[in-house]
Amino acid sequence: MNDPRGSLWRKWDLHVHTPESLVQGYGANNDETWERFLTELESLPPEYKVIGINDYIFIDGYKRVIKAKSDGRLKNIDLILPVIELRLDKFGGTDSNLSKINFHIIFSNEVNPDIIHEQFLNAIKPGYRLSPQYEDIQQEWSGLVTKNSLEDLGRLIIESVPHEKRSQYSPPLTEGFNNLNFSYDKILDALKSPYFKDRYLTAVGKTEWADIKWNDHSIAEKKTIINDSNLVFISSETIEAFDKAKRNLTTSKVNDRLLDCSDAHYFNDALSKDRIGKCFTWIKADTTFEGLMHVLSEWERRVYIGDIPNKLNLVKNHRTKYIKGIKINKKANSRLDEIWFENCQLSFNFELVAIIGNKGMGKSALTDMLALLGNTSSKDFSFLNKQKFRDPKNNKSLDFEAQIIWESGEESLARCLAEDVPEHEVELVKYIPQKFFEMITNENAIEEGSKFDKELKKVIFSHVDEPNKLGCASLDELIEYRTEEIKDVINSMRSELKDINEKIIKLEYLTSEDHKQDLGKQLETKKQELSVHDSSRPTEIDKPIVSPSIEEAFKDLRSEIETLTSNITEAKSQLNRSVKILASISKIKGKIENLRRMYDNFVIESSEEFDKIGVKMESIARLDINESLIQQYEREYSNKQSQSEELIDRLENNKKVSEEKLYSLQSTLDEANRSYQHYLDEITNWDQLREVIIGSPDQHESIEYYKNALNESSTTLVDDLSKAKLERNSKVEAIFLEIKKLVNIYIDLYKPVQDFIDNHELIDRYQLNFNVSIIQQGFIDAFLSHINQSAKGTFHGTQDGRDKLKEIIDKYDFNSISNVMQFIAEIQESIEIDKRDSINRVKIESQLRKSFKKQDLYEFLYSLKYLEPRYILQLGGKELLQLSPGERGVLLLIFYLLVDKDDCPLIIDQPEDNLDNQSVYELIAPCISEARLRRQVFIITHNPNLAVVCDAEQVIAASINKLDKERVEYVSGAIENPSINKKIIDILEGTKPAFKKRESKYF
Repeated sequence: MNDPRGSLWRKWDLHVHTPESLVQGYGANNDETWERFLTELESLPPEYKVIGINDYIFIDGYKRVIKAKSDGRLKNIDLILPVIELRLDKFGGTDSNLSKINFHIIFSNEVNPDIIHEQFLNAIKPGYRLSPQYEDIQQEWSGLVTKNSLEDLGRLIIESVPHEKRSQYSPPLTEGFNNLNFSYDKILDALKSPYFKDRYLTAVGKTEWADIKWNDHSIAEKKTIINDSNLVFISSETIEAFDKAKRNLTTSKVNDRLLDCSDAHYFNDALSKDRIGKCFTWIKADTTFEGLMHVLSEWERRVYIGDIPNKLNLVKNHRTKYIKGIKINKKANSRLDEIWFENCQLSFNFELVAIIGNKGMGKSALTDMLALLGNTSSKDFSFLNKQKFRDPKNNKSLDFEAQIIWESGEESLARCLAEDVPEHEVELVKYIPQKFFEMITNENAIEEGSKFDKELKKVIFSHVDEPNKLGCASLDELIEYRTEEIKDVINSMRSELKDINEKIIKLEYLTSEDHKQDLGKQLETKKQELSVHDSSRPTEIDKPIVSPSIEEAFKDLRSEIETLTSNITEAKSQLNRSVKILASISKIKGKIENLRRMYDNFVIESSEEFDKIGVKMESIARLDINESLIQQYEREYSNKQSQSEELIDRLENNKKVSEEKLYSLQSTLDEANRSYQHYLDEITNWDQLREVIIGSPDQHESIEYYKNALNESSTTLVDDLSKAKLERNSKVEAIFLEIKKLVNIYIDLYKPVQDFIDNHELIDRYQLNFNVSIIQQGFIDAFLSHINQSAKGTFHGTQDGRDKLKEIIDKYDFNSISNVMQFIAEIQESIEIDKRDSINRVKIESQLRKSFKKQDLYEFLYSLKYLEPRYILQLGGKELLQLSPGERGVLLLIFYLLVDKDDCPLIIDQPEDNLDNQSVYELIAPCISEARLRRQVFIITHNPNLAVVCDAEQVIAASINKLDKERVEYVSGAIENPSINKKIIDILEGTKPAFKKRESKYF
């Protein structure tokens, strides 16, 4: 039977004897026995679909079975094949206990039984000979082999032995048959008849064949018999016994296409293993002779010996993961005259479904609909898009709706083909459209958050053991959980880096040539001011005569004012010190408060984790802050501040009083003494002002201050800048080491999937690897957002600047700290020096956009926020973007077919576009064979070679009949189905004559 679902697993028992067999244990060959025999065949479990009816030498039993089938019996059996069993004139065992090799010819059910009798059985009968010990009887017995003549032979054999031994022999008919053997060569000659061309298979009995001794005389003949046979039959008591027998054949390096058969000679309630229904053989094929023929070329994949094939068991336990079929209908209210998918219904195989057809013939239409109904997240439909079936000007999709049926029997809600997948629907299928392969050539397609990045993480997460998922729902969530503390450390370091950058920027300014020039100009200005001041010294006046008492009074007042002035200066100095200390205390108190707040947050955030391990947080960490000393210092310096302020007020009042006394005393003098006293005041003020101009290193805007600043900018500040830069580099390295810790966590998370790859022989052969690499993410755009590309500089010009920056980036490996530091150094150097055609230094500020400051640039460049761990998929050591289109296609297919643990249906649209036929055969076919073991796979191809090489279980040939109102037609079945085979040849080779013509040229 040619099933539209293609090749399905069914039980095949190719060795069933009937009551007509010369040797059988059913009982008398009468109607009653036959009725029970047929009833037991009809009562076989539903998976039994093919039986081979065996007859020794004759075909009468087969005729009676197919007569019953034509009369309406055996409806449960799809295919009944005629099998002729003969005993060859090759012997095993010992001279005293000879065993005969059983040889089976399985004919196609399309060969008429009469043809088998006339053209085969009659052709081999002259080629018989008797067992060696009875060869002398040959002269007494000859003629055609019939049941009567065999019975005559049996009587002759029994009569040839002593009377006392005759009881040990079987009835004459059986004894005659047991000693009749046929020439192997005669059998093969008879099968050369044109009546049997491509319409038979041969099988040898393993048990009897094994009895032939391995010796110099028999080895060639023994190997020829089994190796020239298509199949080997055995009836095993257990599956373990079968496995042992197969291993023996494999070890002997001979044909090991071994099938377990019932070799039924008894009814199913017999104690013998050779009973109806005792068969472990499952075959995946159309229940046709062509199906059995096809199995020979795909033996390991299409034959299973055991209780139930793994795939059937998988489907049975996961019925919601397999699409059983699809219904597509035109809406009842449609006014569209074209037919398209009207009343279209298809059933699917649960392994590999290959949808073939020439371009534009409706292949992608079917898979787009499956993807739409399966809630795909992809939007890249090849058929259901605005350029084709959803064309807004003539939107045919509005007139059709479809629904899928799952193996569980559940039917999806009918969805209009014009609808998109609603948001938040669970994705029930994985759809890899043709555009996806093209999209991956784009770098943006694999960056953080892209669809492929999400797929990559989903697959990695699926390989993580459940306990190690820590209750997280995704890889991103798990990464966030395991990296949270490290990221807090990095953020803390970046905050510290900000302070260092502020210090560096200040020191860079203080040590810059511009600043030195400013200081030099300020110093010259102050020196000039001193020179002017010196030239304005008050003219000296002779001291007039004054009474000693008045002079003494003036001296005391001036001394008193001078002392008060000095005390005020000292008091203000003390006040400044107290204010600074109190400011530091206030800052410390703020930091303590932040520490307390951080601790409180730590308690809140960690309480759940401590509860999980059953440990009280206080036993691990406790915050104990003693602020008493800080409070003591705060009180002390607050008092000192108050005391200083009170003292200054008192001293300034006293000074004011003394100055008023001096002024009052001056008013009592005569003109000469008043002028002299005024001179003394001017000299005092002049001296004080001169001291201010000269100043000290701590006194702003003084000569000594500028001298000291110039000296510092040349020595101390330069050293300070170097130290600050070293401190910054150390901080950058520390941040990088923390990023490396993130890498180690990433590596730990992808280890299970890498172990899976390393232990998977097929994947490992392709050198597929997961890796974690530190990459720059978005550096170009973020950096250039700071840069004024209109200004003259290395990165001048929108495209030229971008190209130059990319050229620098491409030189460095960001997994190396030395490379990272060199990269930062080159970027900074490229900002400070125009490297296009000169080495002229430029100001960083002149290269920045108006909205950015130097601090912003440093924060971006040195914080390493643009570096992050990223999972990388490699093929042969090369990353995705380094691969050729063909290699990229191979990598993606291996990824989705073998590494992805998702078990929902996988739909791949035309994966072969970038692959040659050799790559399809050597790389993709094995991957697809592996994938269909654990999930349903749909492949759309306009090259049926992919379906043939991959040995698809079901082939759906798509076509559009444009003469019949655009009717879309889908014809489905197994590769071995002649009509499907013709479709494959027509599409692949341009009809069979074209194929034959090419074949004649190739070979």
